[in-house]
Amino acid sequence: MNPERPRPADRWSRRPSAWIAIGLLVASLAMIAFNLASLILPGSSALPNRPDLISFLAVASTFVALPTVGAILAILRPRNPIGWLFLVSGAGIVFGIFSGEYVGRAIFVGANLPGVNLVDWVGSWVQVVAIALMVIWVPLLFPDGHLPGPRWRPVAWVAAASMVVSAVVSAVATGSSYSGLLPNPIPIGGSIGEALTAVSNATLPLVVVLGILSLASLVVRFRRSRDVERQQLKWFLFAVVFLVVAIVLAFTTQNNAAWYALMVGLTLLPVAAGVAVLRYRLYDIDRIISRSLSYATVTAVLAVVFVGGILLFQTLLSPMLRGNAVAVAASTLVVAALFQPLRRRVQTRVDRRFNRARYDAERTVAAFSVRLRDDVDLESLRRDVNGVVEQTVAPASISLWMRSGDPGT
Repeated sequence: MNPERPRPADRWSRRPSAWIAIGLLVASLAMIAFNLASLILPGSSALPNRPDLISFLAVASTFVALPTVGAILAILRPRNPIGWLFLVSGAGIVFGIFSGEYVGRAIFVGANLPGVNLVDWVGSWVQVVAIALMVIWVPLLFPDGHLPGPRWRPVAWVAAASMVVSAVVSAVATGSSYSGLLPNPIPIGGSIGEALTAVSNATLPLVVVLGILSLASLVVRFRRSRDVERQQLKWFLFAVVFLVVAIVLAFTTQNNAAWYALMVGLTLLPVAAGVAVLRYRLYDIDRIISRSLSYATVTAVLAVVFVGGILLFQTLLSPMLRGNAVAVAASTLVVAALFQPLRRRVQTRVDRRFNRARYDAERTVAAFSVRLRDDVDLESLRRDVNGVVEQTVAPASISLWMRSGDPGT
């Protein structure tokens, strides 16, 4: 008698890698919970650079998404390193946030916490590894965990060497600590320490160059990709473009809304990668991209029309009226009247370029409806119906049932 086959839940629960992923996720959530409690417990007002609760929750939800998505991918796709990269880098970034709060509560509040020096020392170098994994290795290996080709091996070797060197230098440099409040427990001074500092300063521009090369590898991989891999890369590149635009807006405008958009972009990155790797609703990305581009274009055009309308109506009506209430009302009415026609025109043009399948399907159905008015031959009608369904829906099989006899019976 054959033994009972294990259920899918039992299969992953018996893998040690699944428990490692769960352990890292639980540790990350525990560290975020400690930071949240530290903001509420007595003595929090003595901590420097204390964020308000709303800002902390926004940042926490962003960085919790990294280890959460990473753990899900590591459990469901353990052979793909993308999940592990998100999990380890997310846990490292969360540990850096935790380290600052942990050391600050021990020093400024006087809390009796164990291992303060060790936590501060680990925070000094774990952030280096976490950022390198996120900025360099995730784009370089996405989506299947392999390099785009043999020519990218030197980039991978240089990235690995720079990550290790930067982490070691951060761990042993004199006076190095994450908080800057405690001394390094294993410092190396003298001429060796000066050499290590010089090496550390030289690795920063190298990391920037490696990050740019990693993003370039995504473009190279996208140009070579087909079918499923192309859809996966669309998801990830959509999140990357959103994040880059949010970063530029946040640092140039210094607006709170732009900073929250930056947090959304950081959250969107692992979520988009998770959707791509798990291939859940993969082909919806074309619709998302077309909608995002169309509404962004419509918003920009309407904003220009609204501001220009206010200036124009103020100029025309200023001799007769005081204030700009009439100008604002008139501009609002113009924008409201333009919204639907402008959105339809922009959506059609964007679909024609970025969501071609939907645009072609609509044209096919429209052409079929025209032929249907004049088509009386049942066999021709059957072929037309099957052809339209095949072209627009692409099902695995097609069967057509046509009622015969008197429609009134």
